[in-house]
Amino acid sequence: MALPSMAHTPPATENVKLKQSIYETIIKIGATETPILNKIGTSKVSNPLTHSWITDTFEEPKKNANLELSKFVGETKNTTQKTTNATQIFITEAMVSKVLLKANQYGGNEMEYQIGKKTKEHKMDMEYALLGLGRDQDVKESVFKDYIQAQEATSGEMAGFFHYIAKGKDSFTDAKRGNVLAFDEAGDWSGTSTELTEDKLNQIFYRKIFF
Repeated sequence: MALPSMAHTPPATENVKLKQSIYETIIKIGATETPILNKIGTSKVSNPLTHSWITDTFEEPKKNANLELSKFVGETKNTTQKTTNATQIFITEAMVSKVLLKANQYGGNEMEYQIGKKTKEHKMDMEYALLGLGRDQDVKESVFKDYIQAQEATSGEMAGFFHYIAKGKDSFTDAKRGNVLAFDEAGDWSGTSTELTEDKLNQIFYRKIFF
């Protein structure tokens, strides 16, 4: 997040004149005020273009009854998979004039107020991207789009949850596209749109984890 007080000042990380209370405000806000970010963890990203993670799956449960003296006749399968997403850069600017920085006004310090407000907006933008929104005029296409890796003149765009939960499927079968569920009467997102509630998200994420 950019924190300049004027248009051509150094970035906040180099600005020794910023009051410590501003950083404290940012830390105290945390990720607990946005529902999705509150549910997920974070990890360090060392590559500015892409970020990958490793997942594994369990075998389906089966009947397992054997003689006391049984030979090992099976084989070990490698079920580990690497998943990759693009690293997306989020920028939310906050700018306050020198006059307002010195002014006494209701609500306290204007810079602290703007930083708090913009931090919430910044996290809302992150949740917007996590859901895959804003990448296509058709929301039903947008949420399933693959990531775009950053190039010299192209901004990196991360793929959202639904792209990965769909597990490579490009259509709905029996009201499911991979582990993405359809709650409309048509069972394929072509029917009457309904609100995406926390309960519906929980059902989808439950399938992602356990199926």
